[in-house]
Amino acid sequence: MSITATELKNNLGKYLLLSASEDILITKNEKVVAKLVNPHQNRVDTASKVAIWNFAKRCRHRGIKGRKAE
Repeated sequence: MSITATELKNNLGKYLLLSASEDILITKNEKVVAKLVNPHQNRVDTASKVAIWNFAKRCRHRGIKGRKAE
């Protein structure tokens, strides 16, 4: 998502909430000057990967076979 610096100034709370789920580019004079991001996103991504890996490991241990990617 891309917004102007003025829009951010006028609706900061709204964009702070939105930044938890997506990156927000801030523009001034039609040029990107900043990026608002979730500071914990790397932790979320890492936790998701670990959870998927653990699930797959449990399935292999129990003999459950998944579908092959097409």
